[in-house]
Formats: sequence, C-alpha cells, structure tokens
Amino acid sequence: FVVTLRMPEQYDGGVFVYIPANAVEDSTSGDGNLTSNTLDIDVDTRGPVVSDAKINGDEVVIVFDEDLDEDFVPSAGDFQVSFLKGNAFNVKTVSEVEVATRDVFLLLASPVDSLDAVRVFYDDRGADALRDLAGNRAFGFDMSIRNVTGEARPGVPGEPRNLTAVADGPTAIELEWDEPSSNGGRSITGYLIEVSTDGGDSWATLVRNTRSTDTSYRHTGLSGGVTRHYRVSAINFNGTGDPSNEASATTEDLLPDAPSRLTARAQGTSAILVSWNAPSSSGSTPITGYRIEVSRTGTGGWLVLEADTDSRSTAYTHGRLSPGSTRHYRVAAITRAGRSPWSSVAQATTDVTTPSAPAGLRVVPSGVGGSDQLLLTWTRPSTDGGSSITGYRIETSPNGVAGWVILVASTSGASTTYLHAGLAPGTTRFYRVAAINGQGQGAYSNVVRGATNAARPDPPQGLRARAGGPTSITLTWEAPASDGGARITGYTVRGLSPDDGTWITIRPHTGSTATAFTHINLQPSTFYRYQVAAINRVGAGQWSFETAALTHADIPAAPTGLTARAIGTSRIDLSWTAPRNTGGATIRGYRIEASSDEGRTWSIIRRNTNSTATTLSDVDLEPATTRHYRVAAINIAGNGPFSNVAQATTEATLPGVPQDLSAEADGTSEIDLSWQPPTDDGGAQVTGYRVQVSDDGGATWQDLAPNTRSTRTTYSHTGLAPATTRHYRVSAINRIGLGRASSVASATTDATVPDAPTGLVATATTPTQIDLAWVAPDYDGGAPISGHRIEVSETGATWTDLQPNTGSASPTFSHPGLLPGSTRFYRVSAINRAGTGAASGVASAATDDPVERAGRLNTRVLP
Repeated sequence: FVVTLRMPEQYDGGVFVYIPANAVEDSTSGDGNLTSNTLDIDVDTRGPVVSDAKINGDEVVIVFDEDLDEDFVPSAGDFQVSFLKGNAFNVKTVSEVEVATRDVFLLLASPVDSLDAVRVFYDDRGADALRDLAGNRAFGFDMSIRNVTGEARPGVPGEPRNLTAVADGPTAIELEWDEPSSNGGRSITGYLIEVSTDGGDSWATLVRNTRSTDTSYRHTGLSGGVTRHYRVSAINFNGTGDPSNEASATTEDLLPDAPSRLTARAQGTSAILVSWNAPSSSGSTPITGYRIEVSRTGTGGWLVLEADTDSRSTAYTHGRLSPGSTRHYRVAAITRAGRSPWSSVAQATTDVTTPSAPAGLRVVPSGVGGSDQLLLTWTRPSTDGGSSITGYRIETSPNGVAGWVILVASTSGASTTYLHAGLAPGTTRFYRVAAINGQGQGAYSNVVRGATNAARPDPPQGLRARAGGPTSITLTWEAPASDGGARITGYTVRGLSPDDGTWITIRPHTGSTATAFTHINLQPSTFYRYQVAAINRVGAGQWSFETAALTHADIPAAPTGLTARAIGTSRIDLSWTAPRNTGGATIRGYRIEASSDEGRTWSIIRRNTNSTATTLSDVDLEPATTRHYRVAAINIAGNGPFSNVAQATTEATLPGVPQDLSAEADGTSEIDLSWQPPTDDGGAQVTGYRVQVSDDGGATWQDLAPNTRSTRTTYSHTGLAPATTRHYRVSAINRIGLGRASSVASATTDATVPDAPTGLVATATTPTQIDLAWVAPDYDGGAPISGHRIEVSETGATWTDLQPNTGSASPTFSHPGLLPGSTRFYRVSAINRAGTGAASGVASAATDDPVERAGRLNTRVLP
C-alpha cells in the first residue's frame, strides 16, 4: 500500500509515521501486519535562503543557509550587479559564476569603487538555477549587499603554513601547504596563489581563488630549467588573509640530442683523433662538455675515457696507445640537465712499430744454499708494436750503469724466462731485456739487480738468562762469528715448555739486530730454558747453547665468588673460592676487610687468617647491620688484589622498651599518654605502638590500641568517666613484631560536682528549731561528698547561705534559734572536691508560737 503525506511548503525537518499492529490488511488474502511499524523520515521542502552577502572589488560572495548542489551553476546572465553613481545606475558585467558548498561567487569584469552602493539581482528561472541537495530551488532576489572594498579586514584567515614547492619533471611544480592555524571565525572557502618569476621582487596572480579547501596545487605548462617563487593566502567570507611563507622550485632541464657524424683516425703509432658534430639541440641548457667512452670490440666492455671534457670542443685525441691498437669510440653531450643519448660508434687502428719495453723484470736465485744460478723472469711488452715478438735480447752489467755486455743476442722464442748459470755464490749482477719483432729491437726493460744465495749464519755466542720479576726473563747474547755472507736481520728465540718438555717458538723473528730479548707473561716461580738462532736472508742459522732462569714468585690473583650470608641477628658468614693463580707460591692466608658505608671506607677485620680455609664468620654484630666485605689472598710475595665485594644484613630483632611513659588527666573524660621511643629499634624502623590499659590496677590488661601505625609517641584515652583511674603500658612494634612493654603509668580523670540531693524535708521540731533531712545524690561526681551547702529564704524568692559547707556527708541539718511562728524555705547542695553541685528541690516549715496559739485558744474557748 502507499501512504501519501501532504507536507507544508518550506518545511525542513523530520516526520514520524506510526502504523499500529493489524492496522493494514491484504485485500486478497485478508492477512494483516502482525506487528506495529514506525518510520522516521527526513523531509525538506524549503528552498535555500541567502544568509549573508558582500562585494569586495571585483568579487561578489553570496552565502546560503544550507549546502548547494554544485552540479547546478546558473549562467552569468542570470545575475545583474548594479550600483548608483550620482543620479544614474551603472551595471557591472558578471563574467563568471562559481558554486562551492554554500557559497556562490560572482566574478566581475571590473571592480566596484569603495563608495558604490551595490545591488544584486538574481533570476531563478534558468535551467541551472541554484538549488539545495534535496532539489529545492533558491528563490530569485533583488538585494543590497555590503561593499567591503577599502574596509579593514576583520576576521580574515591567518597565514597558511609550511608552504613547499617541488619540481615534478621539466614542465610542472607541485605546491603543498598546511591550513592556517586560525580561519578568522569563518570557514575557509579557497586560496589565492601568487607566483613570481624574479625571485619574489614582483608577484602575479596564478589562481585568484581555488574555490576549494584542498591544500595542494600543481602548476603545469612550465619550461625546463625555470625557477618560480610562490606564496599562498587563505580566503573566507570576510576576505583574503596574509600570505604564507615563500617557497621556490626549479623545473628539471631538458636533455640534449645525441652528437652526430662521429669519426676516428689514427695519428701515428700511439694516438687516435676522435671528432664529431655538436647535437642539433642542446636541450634547455648550454652544452658544458662531452663524455667519451672506448671499447676494444665496439660491442661491449665500454670504459670511460673522459667522464667530462669540460669543453664544448668537438675533437679529442686518445694518446699513449700501443702500435697496432684498434679502439672503438662513442660520445654523449653533457649539460646541466644530464647526459644525451650516445652517438654512433667509430673505430681506428694505430700504426705498427718496434715492441715496447718488457715490464716487471725480476732476478732471483735458483736453487738452495750457495747457489750459482740466477733466474730471470719478465712480462711481455704491453704492445708488440703491431708485429709478433720473435725473441728477447738479454744484457748484463757489473754495476747497472755501464759495461753492458750481451748475454743472449736473441732467445729465439716468446718465452719470458732465462736461467743464468755458472755464477759464484753471493755474486751480484745487473740485467736488462729488450723484445724483438719484425721491425727490429725495441726498448730495454727496467734494470734489476740479482745475487746468488748466501749461507745461513753461525750460532750466537754467550747466551745468558736473568729473571726480571715473577713474569719475565731477559735474554742477552753476542752476535754470531759469521753472518753467512748476508746481513743478519734478526733472531729467533725458542724455549723448553715447562708443561711437556718440548721446544716451542717464542719469537719467530725479532726483526732487529739487537742482542737482547725479554720473555714476558710468564708464570711465577717457574723454570724456563732457552736457545737463540740468528736470521739472514737465507734463513735461520744454528741454535746457540742453552741457558735457563727461574722467575720470581708473584702475589696471588684475587679470590672469586665471594658471598656473604646473614645468620640470625649478630652473625654474617663469608665464603669464597681460592685464586686459581697462586702467584707461584703457597697461599698463607687471607686478608678480610669490611665496610659499613657501602664501600667508601674499609676496615680490617682479619689482617691474616693464617689459614687456607675459604670461609669466615663475622660475629657479635648488631641486629640489622649491613656490611660490605672483600677478601685478598696472601702468599710469600704479599697481598693480592681484592675479590668482588659481597654484602649482607643481619636480621632485625624486636624493638626495645619505650622509655619515660607518663599519664596525665586532661579534664574529666581524657587521659593523655606520652613516652620516648626505645633506645634500640631492633634494627628495623619502629612503625607503631601497642597501647594497653588496665582498670584493676594492673591485674589484667586490654588493648586500647593494638597498633597505632604511627611513630608518634603520644596517645589520648578519651570517653572516660570523671574521677576514673586507669593504668597504662606501651610496647613498640617493628616489622619483626612486638617488643616488651614499658613501665606502668597511671592517672585519674578529674571529678565533677555531685548531682542535686533529693527528698528534702523540713520539720519544725520546737518553736525555735527546724530540722532538715534529705537523700544523698544519685551520683557523687566521682568524688566522695565532703559537705553540704544549706540555703535559707524567708520568702522562697531570695536566698542566703545558712551554712556554706556543713563539712559533713550527713544528710541532716538543724536550724535552731528561730522565733516561734517563723516560716522558712530551704534548699541543699552537695559538695565534693570538684565543688558545689546543683541545689535540691525547696522544702519549708513553720515553727510553733505557743503564746499566739494560747491566745487563739482563749479567744475560742473562754467566751
């Protein structure tokens, strides 16, 4: 079924529809809706309404009260902007219309003057008329708007922040920024983007208004290698804010074309001239040089010949080539933007000549001992001159400067080795070699000296050894009688291992002709044996005779693994491991030191245990005592270094007895206690006190405060009755437990005055005396009644003391000396040491008057 709702025009709000259960029935089946249904419908029949408008120069901004459909943008002809100038109306041409969210922007062909009174007319009959997102059209209007041209700019946005500019290729620059920290109180509707081509001296508008809150922009259509500066200003309804920071970027340069018409031509036996034409286009920047690469094949293996010629010259000579060398070339132009594509490949071959000089000539003895042969080796020339090598010419000289003689005119082969035999040992000769090809003999190689081998040196003489302490032995000797025909370059030293009795090399080569050597890092009290041999270029000679020495004893190493463990309240047990290195001497004992200030200062508790035992107990300590310990081993050489530091704390014990407990009454209901802390807290901080009270003189005790949980040394017992006596004792508490109780202190609360006596009776016992009797007060105020105050009145209105204090607890009193026929009123107050209590009720009596009574009797009887 269909429900049609008729809504009022210009309504914008919600509609609630309720369909009760079984209110709708299917006309064919008779089935109805079983449950109720509710619908909440948003309804909008109201068209958008202008909420604000202004004109600023050449821009009109019209603000509506709800979002607009940006797909509907009226034409410029639907708006008319006019102003009154003198007595005539003038019309401004609207050149462009934009719609963004709730704002409509009209761009005028020319700005209005700051004094012009402006009106805007809008015709809503166009196909693209303004409408909201629900499709409701905005009504046409003819309205005056505020001209803000020339006004101060209240409420404009702040400066956009963090503007950056980054080139994206040769034709575009990307801008990004952050929105202002303040929008001026109105929403930002767009941004003004300005550009400068002269480094910021002058600015032009790049985008008058982006009409968007996007904080990025892409500037396209630029040329390669150009620099632009930018700044951005935020726009809201109130106007345009101040510009952001400046940012700049430079577009990438365009690459040049490839060089053309590359040629290569030999220039004799060692050079090739390469030339080319400059590229037809150098790109966006001038050519600054060329990159030249060379290859032996032209198909790969390209090597950089010149990374950058740093010149616009289009020719290059490749020199220092070998004769008959073939090389391939390619060239690329270089600009600030980078490198162009490669040119075509060109190649050339240098002319042929005699070979170059052989290289790397070496001469070494051949054989062992006093050899009579020298072996010559060399490397073939770097270039054969363009013709195959057929042999080598070898010459020799006694001094390498003059007197050269031919050793071999031609080896008749390409071999690069030659053996010169028949020489005496230790003979010195100088050699040079030249290659031969079809063009003739080439240049000579380098000159090299060669000498036959010498013999090994004799053994050193007079070897001696002397200990220099626990870890070193110094050896001294004399040089061998013969160096074997070669200069001695050092000595080798070996020793007999004290562990397994085998000879081990201690120093393979001293590298010095000095005849002394110190063997270090030895074990104390150890016997060492030594031999020495001289070394020349042939090798090590014979070993010398043996010598020996014994190292001194050394102090022992530090004990390890020191631990400290508290045993009870007065003892700490120490344990450690003996040093692995005893210094070569027996451990005689241990020095043990302790510190009570965390290791800042140390005191000796055992100068020498005179025992190899590795345990010790530090006894007679106070509870909760913390000590740090260190241990050093002792041998004949002295005390070794200390071990690691270990620390322990003895256990705490119960605190001592609180001191000087006192109790003092404070009024009728409170007794205040105070005491001094225990002289000994048992090694653990006192955390509270147990306060006990006794109401039977100390026969039995009850907890008044099981734990005060405070270090205060006072306590108040309140809520007591007057004249109450209590006994007290206090015990200190620490984390270990409850200490012994203090001495007992007692106090009695102050008494109060008694209650009023009751049952006061006055009886005239004689014509001149009235006796009083009463009942003692129910409560005596906590102190015995010591007397009574008797007050008397003849009228019951004004009172005087008959007896300020009877000085007796007796509940009776006699008032004699009255005149017959006297009437008196009485009241009584009890007295204790606290004072006089309240008065009793009033009682009265009258004494008898016999004369008056006789007269009355006579008057009544005698007649």
